[in-house]
Amino acid sequence: MMHRFILFFVVTVLIVGAFLSLKSEDMRTEKGRDITYETRVFKTEKGESIKAYVADTELKTTLGLGAFTAIAPDQGMLFIPPEPDFLGIWMEGMQFPIDIVWLNEAYGVLDLRENISPDTYPEIFYPATAAHYVLELPAGGVARYALAVGSTFSLR
Repeated sequence: MMHRFILFFVVTVLIVGAFLSLKSEDMRTEKGRDITYETRVFKTEKGESIKAYVADTELKTTLGLGAFTAIAPDQGMLFIPPEPDFLGIWMEGMQFPIDIVWLNEAYGVLDLRENISPDTYPEIFYPATAAHYVLELPAGGVARYALAVGSTFSLR
């Protein structure tokens, strides 16, 4: 009887643990560390939503999307520098191509680059003007959301 209880308990713990790990979208593991991300939801001019993980620490900024093996088409990463800057983006550690969107303080698109391959590392991509934010999207995001210089986002 006790063996059945222990077996039931172990199986239950494993099932609950697996379920919780699937439900935790905001946590990724990199080199044995759990990293929790705040998220912001951007709304495009067409009303489409993009869930952006916020890179708000030095570690998260350094890792960027390199901490992920892939992200969904409606996800991205938002970088928030301490002040507007010509924020350079490189592809170190990346496992998939991305689009890069530089934004002003009102979340308007200042500049963008599409389909940047991980193979471009160590090249660094800079905007034409100083930006308040950088939004990285999976490759094809700029086309999917019909983004162009002058497009704007709102936060939900």
